[in-house]
Amino acid sequence: MDELEPLNEIEARILGCLIEKERSTPEYYPLTLNNLLAACNQKSNRNPVMQLDEFELEEALDQLREKKWVFRVDTAGSRVAKFRHDLAQKIELYGNEIAIICILLLRGPQTIGEIRSRTERISNFESIKEVETTLEDLKEEDRFPTILKLSVQPGQKEVRYTHLLCGMPNLVSKQEEKNAFSRVLTKGQQREEELINSIRSLEGKVEKLEMNLDFFQKEFCKFKEQFE
Repeated sequence: MDELEPLNEIEARILGCLIEKERSTPEYYPLTLNNLLAACNQKSNRNPVMQLDEFELEEALDQLREKKWVFRVDTAGSRVAKFRHDLAQKIELYGNEIAIICILLLRGPQTIGEIRSRTERISNFESIKEVETTLEDLKEEDRFPTILKLSVQPGQKEVRYTHLLCGMPNLVSKQEEKNAFSRVLTKGQQREEELINSIRSLEGKVEKLEMNLDFFQKEFCKFKEQFE
């Protein structure tokens, strides 16, 4: 999958709100501009709390629509525009994976226990183990990188997870960032070595074919001389 342009803080809040309201109050989804503004400025279940105005919201919505994260919905008989997200198609998320990304977008880094308790209204995780399994699924190497497991921060007892839709977070230590870069570099080096080995193998086959061709040419010349 191609690399995606990171979201800014307001874009992330809008995306999180659209996901949340789609699942918690589907009867009001897609959201009108006013409902979306109220959801973004909601004081509960938000970190950080924001106080956006309509201009900021519309500007961020335009950017999200341009990036194909959000679409405007015009319904027959209504003059009020509504908006919906397209997260699942954009980065191929499934089931409760969307709920995890939603809570990380709205509330920042979370522990496994916090993820389970705070997604109750929009998901159906039956156990902590199911949350852990879903997180591991999101971290699979062949998928678009959406989450990161943070090391235990000073004053904390548990690891937390954060989303990567806004890019690499400031909470990541220099060592973690170095390790992440090292993993990418290692994969690149492995790929380069594979290509070099493939080229060498092809060169060997070509050399062998040239030797065989030279042999058959000489044999043909000998055969031809018998009739001259």
